Amino acid sequence: MAILAGVLALGQGLIYMAGSAMIDLPGTGSLCFCGGIDFVFGMASVFGGVSALRRKHFGIAVLGAVLGMLGVGLLIGFLFGLIALIFIAISREEFE
Repeated sequence: MAILAGVLALGQGLIYMAGSAMIDLPGTGSLCFCGGIDFVFGMASVFGGVSALRRKHFGIAVLGAVLGMLGVGLLIGFLFGLIALIFIAISREEFE
């Protein structure tokens, strides 16, 4: 679930950055900056999801789930990230 939330956040970030690059209006720099933040959060969420699948680095897996909650309009990504966080917390003893 964290990987899915991360991929959605990556997509949202790329759309924001591409949209602000195509529109040449004042104030679109902040949209590009927000897209960059979404992209970074998405990459961290994907990395945390991979760590959760491999059952290594519990802290990174939790961080990835939390950052996945911040993507995709704080709705779909929030739900996927929350579900991932619950699953990771339940399987705490399985991590190395």
